[in-house]
Parts: sequence; C-alpha cells; structure tokens
Amino acid sequence: VGSVEVLSGVTPVSKGGDSIAGSIIVERKSPTFAASDKLEAHGSIAGFYRSNGNAFGGSLSASVADRAWSLEYTGAWSKSDNTKAGGDGGVIRSSEYEAQNHLVTLSKKTDTGVLTLSGGIQNIPKQGYPNAWMDMLYNRAVFVNAAYEGAFDWGRLDAKAYWRKTDHYMNFLTDKGGSTPTSGMPMYTQGVDAGWSVKGTIDLSKQDVVRLGNEFHHAGLDDWWPAVPGS
Repeated sequence: VGSVEVLSGVTPVSKGGDSIAGSIIVERKSPTFAASDKLEAHGSIAGFYRSNGNAFGGSLSASVADRAWSLEYTGAWSKSDNTKAGGDGGVIRSSEYEAQNHLVTLSKKTDTGVLTLSGGIQNIPKQGYPNAWMDMLYNRAVFVNAAYEGAFDWGRLDAKAYWRKTDHYMNFLTDKGGSTPTSGMPMYTQGVDAGWSVKGTIDLSKQDVVRLGNEFHHAGLDDWWPAVPGS
C-alpha cells in the first residue's frame, strides 16, 4: 500500500463521484527502479510464531530492477490450529485458519510514464468462524491488474484495468459436525469482477485544467446452495 485517502460525505467527481456517504481510496506503492543501468536487488523476510493455537507464518518481499525495468514479488502465509480460551483454557472450536497470498508485478518505465502489470493468487483453504454456524472451507481468487501513469505536453493520463475471479465454498468444519458436500449446509459461490478507469487532466493554462474520464465496473455473482438429503 502506498497511500490511503479517506473522504467523508459526497465524493468529488474527480475521485469517482458515485458515493454520497464517503469513499476510501487505496493506492498501491509505486514501483522502484535503479538509479543506473546496473541491476539492483532488494528483499526482506519476516516470520512469527504464537503458542496459542500453534500459529505461525511469514512473509517475503523481493525485487530486481534496472533503470527501465522492475520485477517484484510479495507473498505471505499464515496458519493456526484452534485457539484456547483465556479463562478455563478450553478449545475455541472453529477458530483455525490458513491463508496464502502471492503477487508478482512487472513494471516498465517509458519516456512518458510508467506501465505496470501485476497478477496474483489468494488461497484460503479454511477459515473457521466460532461465532457463526458456517465456516469457509475453500476460497481461491486469481487476479490481473494493469496500470499506466504518464505525463505529456498537454497534461497527465492515468489508466487502470482489473480482472478477478473467485471460487468460494462454505460448510461446517469437522468440529461442527462434518464438512462433506452431502451434509451440513453446503454453499458455493463464483464471482467475477472486472473494469477499467481512464482519467485525463488537460492543462489549459497555469490556472485552468480540464479533467475527462471514463470508468466501467462489472460484478458478476453466481451463488447456489445444493439440496441436503433428508432436509
């Protein structure tokens, strides 16, 4: 994350303009290029362990870049068994989880701006909910993002496009009475989100600018609950 901007009330047209209650605008961190044609590599790694629930995980960030190209990877993984209550030490059922995130970003610096293409996978094999009747037994999303930011004699251009597909399955974890599709309360979901945003800022003079833009957002959802035998 490069920046987070919170707007209360009506959102300006230049920032979307389709919200009367407010908006939260999150921008990704800009790619980092080397100061010369020589390759530069950077990286960081982190990890953690917690005895309650035998929870552990880690994250990795690595990049290699020269003056014109940049390739980055970021990933994280975390996993935990059921945790224990602070009072009597009893097991909190359906509090286990596992999550994996991977992102690869390729960026190219041009004479007028920066072009960025990224793709990734989010995989959540399980996520228990102690305070709900159902748990998440499968959730996998794949996504592709593209962006271009450029400056020209006439002004600036900002263009973004995205596509994401999510497959999702919910039922009961074993400590709630079974997790097979023929028992419990199976629920399947497939979702596809896609769209683009193009914004142009034209400098008419030192005092006057004209902003033009177009955006499109699509959200598709297919959700079905198979019949449970005997119910």
